[in-house]
Amino acid sequence: MKTIGLVLGCLFFVANVSAMDLWAGRTFSGDQEAKAKCGDFCKGAQMIWNGNWTHYTTKNGRKEAVCGCDGQAGDVRMGRTMSGDQEAGKLCPGACASRALNWNRNWTHYADPSGKGEEAVCGCN
Repeated sequence: MKTIGLVLGCLFFVANVSAMDLWAGRTFSGDQEAKAKCGDFCKGAQMIWNGNWTHYTTKNGRKEAVCGCDGQAGDVRMGRTMSGDQEAGKLCPGACASRALNWNRNWTHYADPSGKGEEAVCGCN
């Protein structure tokens, strides 16, 4: 299993290629706040929030929220839905190429657990 470590602004996360836990850098007051924040944290990493989150106590005793994100390194979120394979075949190659990647002919729709709707994701590598 391949491990990826990235720094994004003040966020740090470590992941395998299919899922990652994204550190929020702060605590959440509960499920409502996690529902409001985790989707955006995951989206910033081109991932989809899987509805999971928890608080983790760091080695120095500080409590931080961690959001569960799904996707694969190279997946590109489209910011919209797609009608099917034909539309994906037209849009995904360009979306992947904009990140210097190639479309791997996979795509899907993810439903955002925060209730913000569905979004298409193109598989790129």
